[in-house]
Amino acid sequence: MGIKARRKVYQIGKSKALSIPHELNTGEEHTMAADFLILSDPTGKISPELLYQWLQEIEEKLYEYRKQEKQETK
Repeated sequence: MGIKARRKVYQIGKSKALSIPHELNTGEEHTMAADFLILSDPTGKISPELLYQWLQEIEEKLYEYRKQEKQETK
């Protein structure tokens, strides 16, 4: 079961941070891949490389969906 949430971005030194909702199980490390979207594994069990591969596939499908959506509204 998933969750959806809106989170405030915090500035910590030169980095930015998001708080993780308490409903999620977390590990000692958190792995992620980011570009237009952020795909993360709060347990750290999925490698960043695999997350990045999935992210590229998701963003490609999202781009195609949005492109088709725009064409249909013309």
